[in-house]
Amino acid sequence: MRHLTQLMTNAPMLMTVDAHQSNLALLNQFYQNPKLFLDNDATKGRNTFCHLSVFGPTSHRFNELDASCNEVVSYRDLRTNFTHLMTNDEIKQVFVEFDGPGGEATGCFDLASHIRALSKVKPVIGFINGNCFSANYALASACSQLYASPHSMAGSIGVIYGRREVQNDKEKITYFTTGEAKADGSPHTELTDAESQRQQAIVDQLGESFFSLVGEFRGLEVSALKDLQAQIFNANQLLSHGLIDGIKTEEEIKTMMTDGKHKRIVAEINAALALVALPKSKAGSYNHAKRALINRNGHVLVSMAG
Repeated sequence: MRHLTQLMTNAPMLMTVDAHQSNLALLNQFYQNPKLFLDNDATKGRNTFCHLSVFGPTSHRFNELDASCNEVVSYRDLRTNFTHLMTNDEIKQVFVEFDGPGGEATGCFDLASHIRALSKVKPVIGFINGNCFSANYALASACSQLYASPHSMAGSIGVIYGRREVQNDKEKITYFTTGEAKADGSPHTELTDAESQRQQAIVDQLGESFFSLVGEFRGLEVSALKDLQAQIFNANQLLSHGLIDGIKTEEEIKTMMTDGKHKRIVAEINAALALVALPKSKAGSYNHAKRALINRNGHVLVSMAG
């Protein structure tokens, strides 16, 4: 597995700079103490409602670094899974969920071309549900149709190569990229005015979505939410700003739950009694009215004689 570290620092990668740094750090931790990353749950990190998922970082051949280390999925296994789904006659369209920072360049374009070829045999519907960057997007772009959830992000279409230097026990990584934004966020490069503007623009865009969401759900003006300046509030302050509807203890919430159930039962009884009081021509038969007094759980709400 040590070849992964060598790849991270000696070969071009299709991933974000954050993914490059975090995965390099995790791999170093793994080699120091592999037991920390052991996980026998084979299904962990693979949960998707689609036929197939492409989650986390990807590599050409390496697979099964566990979910605690952002499970690496190989292009080879993905190719096998795609082919299997294509030969399953019960599946008319293949749905694939994407959420990952990117991965190794080697093998990525070949798999993307393979997916595109398969999509001519059976439609491949891609769904970006989270972050779909670099290599992850390269694969997603090959789908017949590609969709994204409302607050997903995608892009980082470019290559990054991190050259690692160690001198006198000091480590330095120099990044070579296609696109000036490809290495944004790296602690190994100086923050420029251009990057500052790009980072602020990303934050502002997400912030606008956040303000609009809360404003719609709480019935508040977006401008009022912006004026809060992202402060943290106690319960009384939350109430004064209209961010909550009230202040209650656990016991009071439990009472609300009980009262709600009680009121629902009373409403069912009253509705049944009103039905019984209707003329026979409107209410139907006596037996129909009697059945109306029994709730869906089979418990008798009102006893009727006769």
